[in-house]
Amino acid sequence: QALSTLASAARLVPGFLVVDFDGTCTVKETIGLLPRLAAHLGQESEAAAKLARFKELEEEYIAGIRRVNARHDLDGPPPASLDLVGLERCLAEQDAHSTEVTNRVGESGVLAGICPSAVAPALAEWAANPAAPPIAELRHGCASTLGSASAAGSRLGVLSINWSPPLIRATLSPLAAPLELWCNELQPDGSIVLPVPGAAAKRARIAALVDAVCARPVVYVGDSPTDLLAMLEADVGVLIGESASARLIARRFGVRIAPLPPSLRECLAARGAQEGEVAAAADSPGVVWEAGSWEEIRRCLLGELQDPI
Repeated sequence: QALSTLASAARLVPGFLVVDFDGTCTVKETIGLLPRLAAHLGQESEAAAKLARFKELEEEYIAGIRRVNARHDLDGPPPASLDLVGLERCLAEQDAHSTEVTNRVGESGVLAGICPSAVAPALAEWAANPAAPPIAELRHGCASTLGSASAAGSRLGVLSINWSPPLIRATLSPLAAPLELWCNELQPDGSIVLPVPGAAAKRARIAALVDAVCARPVVYVGDSPTDLLAMLEADVGVLIGESASARLIARRFGVRIAPLPPSLRECLAARGAQEGEVAAAADSPGVVWEAGSWEEIRRCLLGELQDPI
């Protein structure tokens, strides 16, 4: 894709704005809501055991990610330039461990009994009951920024390793705009289908969009290590949130994290799309932009429209 052509557009907005879900759109991870939903919708006599088993598997996941990180010496010195091979290797090991634990969650049956059509009503019931478990909370400005982007002509997508499409759609219900959703899918028997198992799958999806959306830039917003490859693959990759692990892995493998420029045009120019140049996405110097809020992202991506939230 010729970034110089994108940067010279008279009215520049993203052609496709793709976002991660957990920790990017939401304040906190939402996977923990699923065993609570299973306990709420299933037999009361099995609820405590299911919650305890899910907690054990969650702890095994965290311990395994720590082992992967230790093997890659994340506290070691950063390279002089982007070490894409090393980054891919580290994230592939994380993906493999995540897939292994996810499959064990499915085999355990702890999430069995969650009918997709029951998710949104259960979340609405909890939201109306102060004594119920907390539900997913969207980051301030997320829905309004996505809505403004859609109104400006950007296509929207959510690209997530989350297991529950109805949970994602119910949480994003304040967004009155069409969006495409690519994520994993929890089955009623508790098994989990994994079309988006991790970083490599996210990167492949963004690469396909970059190839397909030639007239305007593809922007990807994420918050975790799993998002780093997709951020680098996009025309503009934005890191939001407070993930220390994302920043540690980025530093270890030479991914430069820089403050988000004031405009989308400046983001593209910083990737080498100077006047008269053609810069391919593969020539990116490994820069990911860091935003402190969705309002900052809105100003960058949609500021040329002078269209307040």
